[in-house]
Amino acid sequence: MLLDPNSAPRVPDSPVQRAIKILNGFFSSKPQPVAPTEQARSCGEIIARHLLNLMAGCGMLNLSGLHSAAVVLFRPLEDAHDCLGAVTLIAGAAERWQDGLLSPAEAAKFWHARLERRDPRTGVALPDYRKNLRSLFNNLAHCSPVVTYWDVFREPHPSEPSLFRFSINHKQLIIESHAYT
Repeated sequence: MLLDPNSAPRVPDSPVQRAIKILNGFFSSKPQPVAPTEQARSCGEIIARHLLNLMAGCGMLNLSGLHSAAVVLFRPLEDAHDCLGAVTLIAGAAERWQDGLLSPAEAAKFWHARLERRDPRTGVALPDYRKNLRSLFNNLAHCSPVVTYWDVFREPHPSEPSLFRFSINHKQLIIESHAYT
């Protein structure tokens, strides 16, 4: 289904928006992370702001019908999440990140080592789940066919109901199947 972005429902009190508000309030209160240094606190605060901005930006792009631009933000969002985890949990990680010496992949390894829990439904360890997620988003991080296909939608054939065709979203409509990912 396609929607005009101006007529799409905006739910300011949706569960996602409520979660973003809660996280925004939490990080705005400048909490002291597990790593007990000022660098860990300040780096955690700025990375959290970046992470929340990516989440908000992804949502706004989707609600504007700019789906391929939104999906490209998934990998940087995961990178920010891994950097936030490392600098707030691991002593010395904030200093390395601040000096440009800690990549998101290294950050993931640092803090994932502390996570040995398994999803009770799938049995997959959380570090493995996160690693698979990052790998999946690698394909969405650059201009590739997979990314550009997010601006393609299935359209019913005008005269034959059993047929359809794929169309490019030139009108920047909201493609519902892509807007809520």
